[in-house]
Amino acid sequence: MTDTAANEIAPHLSSIFENEASGILQDLIGTPTLMGMMMFATEEEVKAARSYIIGIFEECYRVGHLRIMGSADDGALFGYALIFGHPSENYSLYCHKIYVYEQYRGNGIGSLLLGGILALPNEVGLVCSSDLVPFYESAGMHFKGNFTTPSDGGFTKTRGMYAGLCVMSTDSGEANGLPIFMLNDSDIDNIIQAIVSAKK
Repeated sequence: MTDTAANEIAPHLSSIFENEASGILQDLIGTPTLMGMMMFATEEEVKAARSYIIGIFEECYRVGHLRIMGSADDGALFGYALIFGHPSENYSLYCHKIYVYEQYRGNGIGSLLLGGILALPNEVGLVCSSDLVPFYESAGMHFKGNFTTPSDGGFTKTRGMYAGLCVMSTDSGEANGLPIFMLNDSDIDNIIQAIVSAKK
């Protein structure tokens, strides 16, 4: 079953945020800024970096800029989707992730979550690898072009992090103003500081 009620998702928030923070750290290992630091980080240093990212997710969720859609039953979480955007129905949303835990894959849970996302009244977009474009097109989404890092100076340290990914949207128009969730340079500096502080 898909349920976005806060009381249904609340018991799983810490494991969802932990899983997502670990995934983002894996992505950051490939960036020049953090590659050396993350490759040789101790368990305590990785934990400190992960805690900073978890804090971002917690704050976004608290203020209503992060919605979580989940598939759960009898207290077990099968999968979830993270959707970022303004709480108002007048703004586009960004699906950061649809994730199904490995032991539950192959049961249509991902499709169920995607269906719930596509039923939202807002425009919804996401980024995916080029091999998934036909899948999302068959679900009713539209290819909007290749993802490019925001051009302002606040994203120099994560530039190229999502290179090669494609932007998909439920809107067939030309405009592409999706609120992509991406760590900025200030976040990277704070992660570095968290790692350095954990060394002491």
